[in-house]
Amino acid sequence: MFFQEFAGGGFDVVAELTNYDNIREELLRERRTSAIKPKEPALSQTAQVNAISGNNYVYNKANAVNYALTYSTKPAGGYNSTSPTISYKNDYFLWDTNSCMLFVSQCVWAGFGGSNSSTSIGAKYGMDDIGSDTSTLKTKWFSTASAASSSWSGTNSFLSYINNSNNDLNEVGITSKQYFVPSNSSTLTTGYLNDRSGGSFSGATTTVPYSDLIGAVMIVRGSAGRFGHAIFINNATGADREHIYYTAYNDYCKNKQLSTCYIENTSTYDYCVVIPQTFRSGATGNRLTAKLQNAVTVGTTLSLQSYSISAAWITTKIYAPDSNGNRSTATLVNTYNAVNATTWTGNYTFNTVGTWTIEVLAGGIPTFTYVVRVV
Repeated sequence: MFFQEFAGGGFDVVAELTNYDNIREELLRERRTSAIKPKEPALSQTAQVNAISGNNYVYNKANAVNYALTYSTKPAGGYNSTSPTISYKNDYFLWDTNSCMLFVSQCVWAGFGGSNSSTSIGAKYGMDDIGSDTSTLKTKWFSTASAASSSWSGTNSFLSYINNSNNDLNEVGITSKQYFVPSNSSTLTTGYLNDRSGGSFSGATTTVPYSDLIGAVMIVRGSAGRFGHAIFINNATGADREHIYYTAYNDYCKNKQLSTCYIENTSTYDYCVVIPQTFRSGATGNRLTAKLQNAVTVGTTLSLQSYSISAAWITTKIYAPDSNGNRSTATLVNTYNAVNATTWTGNYTFNTVGTWTIEVLAGGIPTFTYVVRVV
């Protein structure tokens, strides 16, 4: 199976990352089956948003996808493994039994320029901590290591938050496209603007190109019933389930075909598709950002890219993991400076297994942090 690394100037998927935790299962599966799944072709997407300024932050689906692929792991025993032991996650966020929506919210947050440090996440940087009613968490969208709003952690509350955000563009919130797809539909790119009423769909419909599904949230049937589970669409090479790939945390799914799950022909298996577009932050000032990376194997050389609004200088710092492979800022291995520039690009070879920390700094702008997972 090929995984994607998205280029900073576009959305080209480079089929070059053969992740340690999935190769064996894919090879075994190809030997067991007579029909070999086709390789995923490269995709072309609109240009990546660089540094962020102003109130409205445009969704960077490349970063959202690479965050999802970084913090997901395919079980070594395969998807049919009875007891996978996957524990790699971002501990700066809350985790509980609602981990499906908690993970998907993190992916969306990363797409809107969230800075992956304990300080930024603890301060709810890049989240909605305002809401239309300060007495309830239902109108907010945030998570720290110890608490999360219901809209961040629960599927139905998330959908309510999206509806409220779309209906009041003067509030802090997420603007998105949203539609419902009947379970018996042959494609996922056309759906109804309103959910079933009286047991059936009716009214206006919408159609999107299949490339719009990349970086989308999909609410599907879960253990709690209809729309009880959240998955994240990390790739789409067509409009049907055979060509749509998803990632989810608590099912240990990474780049898995949608056609393998959620395919019963009943109304409880309908789909709700949410395509994030902009985040109205209510904040002022500039923000730094960078090109997030997919997980890579040890020894891989990556092209790193950092972005700033200010043309004075931009600094990128690379920190090695600690002796246990955990993220740390104790060991600074390289510092790169770009003067009179808004962009820094450079190559770096990651020669140690673990979670590397990258910081982007510029004068007067909060530090942007992301990680590179090396396996």
